Amino acid sequence: MGVGTSCLARVGIYDIQLDVHGYEILYWYAPPLDGLAPNGAEPVGRTGIEATTLLSALGEVGLDALVGDRPAWVSGGEVLAADDLADLLPPERTVVVLTHGELSASFSVKAISKLRSQGYRIAADDQVFEHDLAADAGLVDVVVVDVLAHRGKDLDQRMLALRERGLELLAANVATYESFERCRELGFSLFEGRFLATPRVVPDRRVSAEASVRVQLAAQLNDPDADFDQLAALIAADVTLSYRLLRYINSAHVGLRRPVVSLREALVVLGTRNVRSWASMLLMSDVGTGRHQIVATALLRAHMCQSLAQATGEHTDRAFLVGLLSVADALTDRPLADAIDDVPIDGELKEALLGHAGPLGELLKRVLAFEHGDFATAAAAPLDTRTATGAYLEAISWSSRTVDALAA
Repeated sequence: MGVGTSCLARVGIYDIQLDVHGYEILYWYAPPLDGLAPNGAEPVGRTGIEATTLLSALGEVGLDALVGDRPAWVSGGEVLAADDLADLLPPERTVVVLTHGELSASFSVKAISKLRSQGYRIAADDQVFEHDLAADAGLVDVVVVDVLAHRGKDLDQRMLALRERGLELLAANVATYESFERCRELGFSLFEGRFLATPRVVPDRRVSAEASVRVQLAAQLNDPDADFDQLAALIAADVTLSYRLLRYINSAHVGLRRPVVSLREALVVLGTRNVRSWASMLLMSDVGTGRHQIVATALLRAHMCQSLAQATGEHTDRAFLVGLLSVADALTDRPLADAIDDVPIDGELKEALLGHAGPLGELLKRVLAFEHGDFATAAAAPLDTRTATGAYLEAISWSSRTVDALAA
C-alpha cells in the first residue's frame, strides 16, 4: 500500500485590535491511490482520521514554521486524545477546539478534563457547549459562535446567555468589517473570518485615492517594458519611497558589504528585478499602514504564486504581481474591479485577478484555495500536495521576514 500525503495551512484568529491572537490549523490527508479511499481526502476532526497522520505532518513541518510564536488552535477529537500530543503541541501553545459531533465514548468529558489538567485551553463551538458541556462549563475557556448561523436578534440572545457565564467568546465566519464591528459591540473578543481581506466603508475618499495612487505606482514599477532610466525616474519621483528604499537596501536584512548611496547604484548593484520587487513591497506596505495583516497576506500570496509559477513553468514575476495585487480591494477600500481599473496592467493580469482566468488566474485560485483550506482544489494536477504545501510554508517564512524588514 502506498503512503498518503498531507497538507497543513493556518487561518488567523484576531483580537479586538486586529492583531494575530493565534492560528487555527487546517489539515487534510490524502490517502494513497491504492488505499481504501481513492476518491479524495478526509479532514481531521470531522471523520476520525488517526492521530498519527496529523502528528506526523506537524512533526515534519514543525509548529514554529506554521504558527510562529502564536498559539495553535487544533480541532479533531481522537487526534487530540493522542498520548503523544504534548510532544508536538505543547499545552502552553495549544488551544483544543471541540466541534459538533466530536464528543464520543473515545473523547468524552473525562478526556477533556485530562487535557485541561495537562495545561491545554479548551474551546468549544456553541452547539457542543449548549448540548454537551453546559453542565461542565468550567472545562471550557472559549466558546466559538458561528455568526452566519445566528442572524439578527438570535445572535444577540445567544451572546447574552454566553456572556452571563463569563466565558471568552470567538466570532467565527466574520465576513465583513461591518460584521466585525457588530460582533465587537456585542462583546466578542476574538474574531476569525475573511473580513480583513475585504474593503471597508471609508467616509473619507481621500484615503482611498491616495492608496490607489500607490497601488498604481507599484504596478508601473513591474511593467516589463520599463527600462533602467524609467524605473529610476519612477522611484525618484516619490521622495518617501526613495528614502525608504535606500534605507531598506542598506539595512542588515539585505546585508550588502558596502553602502548604496543612490537609486541608480541600487539598480546596478542589486539588479532591476530585485529593486522592482522591493519598491513594490514598500509601496504596498505604505498603503497598508496600520493594517499589517493585509500586507502580510499580500506578500504571502505573491510569493506562493511565484513559487507555483516556477513549478508549472509560468512567468514568475507576473505571478508575483498577481498575488501582490490580489488584496488591492482591501488596501484601497474599493471593489477589486475599481481598485485595478486605473492600474497600468494588461488585460491578462486583470482577467487573472477578477475572474481567475488563464494560467496566472489558475495559480491565484490555487493560492486562495490553500488559504481557505480547500486543499483538493489547491493541490490538483498538475500540482501535488508536497509542492503546494512546500510553497505555502516557504511563503509564510519569507513574508514574515519581509514584513519585519519593511517595518524596520
